[in-house]
Amino acid sequence: SACAERILFGTNDLRVFALDAATGRRCSMFGRDGELHIRPEMTEQFPGELQFNGPPAIIGGTVVLGSTVSDHVRRHAPSGVVRAFDARTGTPRWTFDPIPRDPADPAAASWQNGSAGHTGAANVWSDMSVDEARDLIYLSTSSPSLDFDGRARPGDNRYANSVVALRGSTGEIAWHFQIVHHDLWDYDLPSAGLLTRLEVNGQPRDALVQLTKQGLVFVFDRATGEPLFPIEERAVPQSDLPGEQTSPTQPFPVTMPWLMGAHLADGLTPAAWGFTPLDQALCRRQLAAHRALGLYGPPSRAGTLTYPWATGGSNHGMRAYDPERRLLIVNLIRTAGVLYAAPDSEPHSGYAAGSGILVSLLGAPCLKPPWGELVALDIEKQQIVWRVPLGTIEKRAHLPAWLPLPLKFGTPSRGGPMLTRGGLVFVAGTMDDALRAFDTETGRELWRTQLPAGGQATPMTYQIDGRQYVVIAAGGHAWMKTTPGDYVLAYTLRD
Repeated sequence: SACAERILFGTNDLRVFALDAATGRRCSMFGRDGELHIRPEMTEQFPGELQFNGPPAIIGGTVVLGSTVSDHVRRHAPSGVVRAFDARTGTPRWTFDPIPRDPADPAAASWQNGSAGHTGAANVWSDMSVDEARDLIYLSTSSPSLDFDGRARPGDNRYANSVVALRGSTGEIAWHFQIVHHDLWDYDLPSAGLLTRLEVNGQPRDALVQLTKQGLVFVFDRATGEPLFPIEERAVPQSDLPGEQTSPTQPFPVTMPWLMGAHLADGLTPAAWGFTPLDQALCRRQLAAHRALGLYGPPSRAGTLTYPWATGGSNHGMRAYDPERRLLIVNLIRTAGVLYAAPDSEPHSGYAAGSGILVSLLGAPCLKPPWGELVALDIEKQQIVWRVPLGTIEKRAHLPAWLPLPLKFGTPSRGGPMLTRGGLVFVAGTMDDALRAFDTETGRELWRTQLPAGGQATPMTYQIDGRQYVVIAAGGHAWMKTTPGDYVLAYTLRD
């Protein structure tokens, strides 16, 4: 029958569509002629301040939709409410607001001075994971507004920056764990928790693995939220800005390696680097001019070095797990930035907090390469197995020809890896418009092809008549300034 299989998706202008998967025609029984138009809880300051640009999740006949709220705009930002609808009719089923507006909610106490009533965001802008057998859907929430300024929202701000497991049938909370208390770094959770089965202390456990922009890896029992590897609260640097109440501690995995820990000069500060001695000296001066407090150093008037910067670490979808080889594959971004507090034009506020990336005169990151990596982590053994640079700067290096520089410095990336059962990692996302294949067990690069546009997407694979294909969308990325285009390309694997 018509719409027996359907495609559901949201749009940037707050609509939800249901299309027949076979024909592309609208499913007329869904909403009004195959379409829902969602009214936001508050008026947008500009078109696109609130968008539906992440994929919905389906659980038990319910479609669940997160949202994207524009960062760094206003304290009273749009709500990051998660919405659930009947997947067949579009009838609303439940909503969940990651900011607890009800004072009776146990998490409301972590929003002091009534701040839950005037704070927005904490939205789910990435994908979501589903355990249909347990009736659980897992949300990875973002930072509340404003990203770098928490004066108007004192407290831990629970359900923001958290893994939240909801009952798919009702929207009720099953369990939750906050990854970042009182976020001041834009360290929202950029990817859905990865569901897999691990052996822990000799016992098989159904696990959720949460990657973070910080490069920290958290692993939970997906049914209960119990940490499968120890997590401890550690003291972190405190703010000296008037009115800012920093959380005294943050959660850290105890035995899991920090993916961003390599290449640091003193365990805290990235080593200064430059293409030329002058370039390096100017970068060294930039680093020395700001406070180096390590992970979770808060914004300051002098400027605080932040590593990794708000882009990651790991970002949107940049992870995959090989259950046979027991390896988690992650692509990482290695850039540093500055968190600052500057005089604010808003009367009586004193300052405005913000952030910027640290780059040299030649436009390169001010820290020693690689600036992008592909890393393999054995979760069960809690060991990094290999790490290699990901990407080249050949499309970015406007340098004198006489400089004898290698180009395999790695680059920031957008888009995750895809693994095959035969032991291959396919990954694009880099700033050199390339699609690559690596050996899953060793990290050796086996194949590379040049795409006609930036491949800021995750590849996928399928099989027809015994032949396996790898396909990727290549459209470019405005922020990364990769080649624009509108391509979908497929490649075949050898038998």
